[in-house]
Order: sequence, then C-alpha cells, then structure tokens
Amino acid sequence: MPAHHRSDGTYVNAKDGSLTPAAAFSTANSPINSAGVECDGFTTARVTIVTGAITNTPSLTVNVQTSADNGVADPWRPVFSTAAAITTATTTKISGGGLDRWVRLNATCTGASGSFAASTATLELVGGV
Repeated sequence: MPAHHRSDGTYVNAKDGSLTPAAAFSTANSPINSAGVECDGFTTARVTIVTGAITNTPSLTVNVQTSADNGVADPWRPVFSTAAAITTATTTKISGGGLDRWVRLNATCTGASGSFAASTATLELVGGV
C-alpha cells in the first residue's frame, strides 16, 4: 500500500466531510442537493454512497457538482456521477477530478414511490494540496 494511504484505503492528506445526513433517498424528497463543501485546494473527490433497504422500485442517480463560488454567480455544474443508477441496497464508490473551489452532491431518486432507507453519502477530498 502506498505511504500516502491509511490502512483503510483512505488518504492521509485528505479532507473528509458528509454530503448528506443519514436519511432516506426517495422520490418524495428528490432531488436532494447537499450543502456546498469548500475544497481548500483539493482537486479530486471520492464519494461513498451507502443505500439502505429498498421500498418499491427506486432508482438513484448521484452527481457530484462543482462551482467556483458555491453557486452564487457561478452555477453548479456536474463533474462526474454514478456509472449506472443504483437500484439495490449497496455501497457504491465514485471518484473524479476537475473540481473548482466548492463541491456538492446532487441525488435524484425515481420510481413509483421508491425509496432507500437510512442512506448516506460521504466525501473525501484528495490531491492537489
């Protein structure tokens, strides 16, 4: 394992944060936009999405968005997303670069009254500092 990694695979020089609180991703509260997180010079985001038990047939798409000013004058733009919609209770990891000063999560849940119980998305910012 490279010297810059912890034993759990995360980076030593990183900024951690939660993009969404533990809550259900559902069609009733979709889309969800998290609060912006300042990147502090980090250029790459690694996001871990944990979805809980499903109700009906939900389909979750997660986009990581970036902005130079937290969406004030510079609109949020997508930089990367889940490769395919999430449709089961699972853990999904996505990562990508090209971040501006701020980053946030945009999650959209579709499906007939579908939901994922007790789901979370956490952020690890790495690289560039």
